Order: sequence, then structure tokens, then C-alpha cells
Amino acid sequence: MGYGDNVYTIKEIKAFVRFCEKSISYRVGRLPSQCRASILGNGIHAFWFRREVNFGDLITPLILNKYGYTPIYTQPNKARLIATGSILEFLTEDYSGLIVGSGFISKGDNRQFPHAKILSVRGELTRKRLSLPADIALGDSGLIASDLMPKRQSKQYVLGIVAHYAEKNDAVYLKLRANLGDAVLFIDPQNQPLKVFDEIDRCENILSSSLHGLIAADSMGIPNRWLSSTKLVGGEFKFHDYYSSIEFYDTPITLLGNESLHELIAQVKPKRYDIIQRRKDSILNIWGNIGAYI
Repeated sequence: MGYGDNVYTIKEIKAFVRFCEKSISYRVGRLPSQCRASILGNGIHAFWFRREVNFGDLITPLILNKYGYTPIYTQPNKARLIATGSILEFLTEDYSGLIVGSGFISKGDNRQFPHAKILSVRGELTRKRLSLPADIALGDSGLIASDLMPKRQSKQYVLGIVAHYAEKNDAVYLKLRANLGDAVLFIDPQNQPLKVFDEIDRCENILSSSLHGLIAADSMGIPNRWLSSTKLVGGEFKFHDYYSSIEFYDTPITLLGNESLHELIAQVKPKRYDIIQRRKDSILNIWGNIGAYI
């Protein structure tokens, strides 16, 4: 096959087409979300908390990208969809979009969103605040973290610690880092979700004061334990809400900063991974059919 004085083989032409496709995809991927959505025709207005950079809140746009949508950040009541995070507090009763695995941040009066399509909520405590039927699907969408990863990681650390972003530089964690050195991986929750997932996956055990640190570890089947925190809005509510969805009860442990590696690992508690897998399957089914509701 030729053009002008040049002659090209079918193989060369196909290679050139593949190069063009990759180049166009790369350039479109770097465009602002609204431009990208206009070009691809797959935009969806969604809300997630972004006042602070936190990997758990960024799971929503990650999932939407995974399922073929370009997430366009918008204000709560203008959103077509809300998902991960304790963000139901931001909605008013006239919200008419989708709710997928969201939760409340604290106890409070019962709420209702009569115009919303509620596909799932994070846990029993949120279900009860919304007066939803007992058969509503439960579970945080972060439970599908392992399915969002391009590949699983090999283990490199006996223990990983995920401090909540509000306390990652507190004295207790700095003391632990100095005492334990390279034996423990201290994971920054203000990195992008896939980087945090990869680092969690490199660890044999996880301790976390970040809820999504625990949820991601559960998704990957990594033993973990909840660390106490004095800086979280809403206190322990969201943890108990999530744990209710996997039929687990726990209280957080308090670190002093002088614990040995052995003492820290001894705090890890086993969970029912058969229950966690059922929740994951339910969440994957919801997201796999999300197009029917958008």
C-alpha cells in the first residue's frame, strides 16, 4: 500500500494507527474533566469531599473512571451521584441523585431523601438514620479497592501504619517512626488512592486511624486494627457504621509511641472475610449496573 512515493506495509499502518489512538487518548486524559467529558460524552456530575486531599474521598472519581465515566466535581445538591465518604450531611432533602454507599459523619436526627435513588449506604447506623428497609444494600465502595488496582503487590513490610491526614505528623507517629525505622511503612493518606492501595498491599498487617485505610486493607484481605484519634469530626460513628456492614465490632487502640513491632502486630484482629467478600460482590454488582440508573 502506498501514498505518494512511499510504500507502507499493513503492519506499519496498523502500528501508526495504534500510536495515534494512544496519543489521542493520552491528550484527552490530560484535559480538564468538563472538556474531556464533552469530547467523550461520558460525563457525570458527582460530589466528593475535597476540602483536604484525602485518598478515601478520591475513591469516588477513581471508581467512576474505572466504570467508563468522567467525573465532574459539582456541589452536593447538583450532583447526579455521591458515593464514598461521610457526605450525607451535605445534602438537603430535595437531593434527587444517586446514593451509593455513602454515610453520615455522626449521630443525629433521622433524615430522608425522598427524591433520591438510594442503591446502598455504608452501614446499619446510616440505614437507621434514613429509616431505610432492612434489605437495603450495605457497604462502603472502598471495599472494592483491590478490584481498582492494576495489579496486586508483593509483601515487603510486616506492618504498615495509615494515620489520618489530620494527625499524620503528630508526635506519637514521629516517635514510632524514629523507634521502628524501616521495619514499618508509614503510609501517607494524602497520596492518590492507587498509590495508597499499593503501599497498603505491600504490608502484611495494617494499623490505621483512617477509616479507608481499614476498608482498603479489608478489601485486600490484610489483617488490620483500628487506631484511636482525637481529631476526627464525628468521633467513632463512621467506624461503627462501617463495621456494622461486615458484622464486626471493635474499639480502637491508643498508641503511645514506644511500642515494639511485636506489640503492634499483636493488636491485629481477625475478621470474617467471607462476609467481607459478600459485601464486595454486592458493591461490584451495583457499580457494574450503574448505567441503568444514570
